[in-house]
Amino acid sequence: MNPPPPDPAPPDLAADMAAILAHALADRAAGQGALPDLLGLEGADLARLAARFWRGPPLPDLDRPLAPPPPDQAAIALMIQWRGGSVSAESGWLAQILARRAMEGGHLWEDLGL
Repeated sequence: MNPPPPDPAPPDLAADMAAILAHALADRAAGQGALPDLLGLEGADLARLAARFWRGPPLPDLDRPLAPPPPDQAAIALMIQWRGGSVSAESGWLAQILARRAMEGGHLWEDLGL
């Protein structure tokens, strides 16, 4: 079974990514962890994401190593990427972020800051 064709990126993707980054920064400021661990992305990927979507101050913790994801988180990211049908960097970043934030206890939209 092949995944369906990908939908085009929404025009407000930049605003959504910026909101997700801002929420993760607030979580970091509240002592909930380093940015890579909060978003499930390596520092290099966070730097590329920020260069594309972030207009705020430089992101912290980009030199911090990312802890290996739990198996459930890795499986969620894989399913999101497969179902999305896209191989773009943006879709990979978003799949990793969604999978990481899905591991939190609240509603996903709240854990993403949307």
